[in-house]
Amino acid sequence: MKNEKNLNFSEIGILLSRDQRNIWTVYNRANKKLASAQLQPVEPNTKLSILEYIQIPTEIFRFYSLAVLESIVVYLKNERYLSFSDIAMLLGRDQRNIWTVYSRARAKLDKM
Repeated sequence: MKNEKNLNFSEIGILLSRDQRNIWTVYNRANKKLASAQLQPVEPNTKLSILEYIQIPTEIFRFYSLAVLESIVVYLKNERYLSFSDIAMLLGRDQRNIWTVYSRARAKLDKM
């Protein structure tokens, strides 16, 4: 949102119902990771190309009890019906980590 939509941190915070300081922290950490990452070319993958066009609505971040990653995983699993392996490929994570994130998020939502 910062780079593509040219929004400032306070505007992003309002849209996501998050504190602008948290948005700034996440943004800076992500930039540091990208700067130090050794990016390697990826083989073209039709499934990945399709997944790149999934748009995440900002409304899913309204549940402040869920972390951002948890909100994204729950949305992709429950609303877009993606498998854990597809979500893992899309987010660049291991599918076992995605399962764990989903399981913890479901437990939080069940308590609400």
